[in-house]
Amino acid sequence: MTSLYHFTEIFPERLAGKVIIAFQLQSRHYPNGAEQLSPNNVRIFWESKKFEGHTNMVEPWSGTAYSMERITGSMIQEWIASSPNENLHLPAPNVFIPTDLSLKKENEVKYPVLLRKSVYSTLWYKPDTMFFTPKAYVKIDFNCPHASGSPEAVVLTNIFTQLLMDYLNDYAYYAQVAELYYGINNTDSGFQVTLVGYNHKLRILLEMVFEKIASFKVKVDRFSVIKEMVTKEYQNFKFQQPYEQALYYCSLILQEHSRPWMEQLEVLPHLEAKDLAEFVPMMLSKAFLECYIAGNIENSSLVHYIQVHQDDFMLNVKLQLFALIAKQPAFHQLRSVEQLGYITVLLQRNDCGICGVQFIVQSTVKGPGHIDLRVEEFLKTFEKKLYEMPNDEFKSNVNTLIDMKLEKHKNLREEAGFYWREIAVGTLKFDRKEAEIAALMQLTQKELIDFFNEHIKVGAPQKRTLSIRVYGNSHSSEHSSDISSPVQPCSVKIDDIFSFRRSQPLYGSFKGNFDYVKL
Repeated sequence: MTSLYHFTEIFPERLAGKVIIAFQLQSRHYPNGAEQLSPNNVRIFWESKKFEGHTNMVEPWSGTAYSMERITGSMIQEWIASSPNENLHLPAPNVFIPTDLSLKKENEVKYPVLLRKSVYSTLWYKPDTMFFTPKAYVKIDFNCPHASGSPEAVVLTNIFTQLLMDYLNDYAYYAQVAELYYGINNTDSGFQVTLVGYNHKLRILLEMVFEKIASFKVKVDRFSVIKEMVTKEYQNFKFQQPYEQALYYCSLILQEHSRPWMEQLEVLPHLEAKDLAEFVPMMLSKAFLECYIAGNIENSSLVHYIQVHQDDFMLNVKLQLFALIAKQPAFHQLRSVEQLGYITVLLQRNDCGICGVQFIVQSTVKGPGHIDLRVEEFLKTFEKKLYEMPNDEFKSNVNTLIDMKLEKHKNLREEAGFYWREIAVGTLKFDRKEAEIAALMQLTQKELIDFFNEHIKVGAPQKRTLSIRVYGNSHSSEHSSDISSPVQPCSVKIDDIFSFRRSQPLYGSFKGNFDYVKL
């Protein structure tokens, strides 16, 4: 297979015309990657007027004059000996390119359906039942009361949205290559985020946008550039077409919250980067999100919860150390290698002093029954890692967990939250950090392995697992199969949540009553 690379602009002062470099690759799937891009299997096509009159062959179909000559060994050696040009490199992998273009099986829904409503947001959804393409559309409206309270607020919201787009420029090219498009625009009541394109990797882009919003920091140099651009935009209002000006004044009369652009232009010179830094948290603090999602979207999800013990210092640190060691391998195997879902995490869970761990996977590619099996398969392979872990690696993980516990509270609110949890649950172990550090310092690798074998591994004698499965429409056939499948030995299918809950024994509350189900 031949791969072509255009290098027209690399050496413009040396090469006249157009140059194409082609490497003869041995496999369609490029098993050896960059190793096959070598001078020994390269063909160079050089097109230029400077060769006119110096060719000795003619192409028979179009009559194009050309010459061919073999690249000499000495020339290849000269290339190899030359210093590499830093401008030549392979492009980074494009995380936005979709690989799953399948169409989700959707119910016939004529109008958008309200899936969720809370004091913070609403979520509307409509599946694609008309166009049948592997694409989705997402619109999220941030309704922010503080965004239009004054001319300063209107201008700062405008600068904020343009700075966000500026910060996202690093992703723009890769997203557009993958036909994913996004926009952030200010509105009369805040701003809107819009994404459209292939649904498979759209979530990655959406999370990148939200990360930029959540971690927004004002870059002074970029603020100055955007401020100048916004100033010119307001100054150009007076040069609009007459009908545009008429529409503007019509809106000014009819819309209660609209403000004259002259007011905004007047306050612009006095606004600084620090004003925006103070304004954005205040604006977002009262935001209400109205969300609309349409297209080829349907997820399934799994929560695989392993309940271990009631609050105990030594068992606590064993569970914490297991979670610390297993977290990255679980993400690598289930997310990176098997690509089961973009949301893939292993977390500790604590319900009123009842401790456990949970695997959370949300997927468009596999149903929850399949994912459950893959979680158990991961635990089987992780067992080998525990047995083969060098002692220095074990000690390093123990020290990492100790360092985490030695971190001081950052402020009064954080300290109060720590002690209040002890009071609210009734554990009253105010010396928890010191006691768990002491337990960690006594912990051996064999004790951690024994803990894993007793409570976590597949088939462990004391293991108690709860599997919660949510089936998207695209995995409805798997749901039917799982429902009709016989229950595995030592397992219970929960048909009635409240009947099951009443049938189970309860842990005793630290405050003297019974309050949490023992699996």
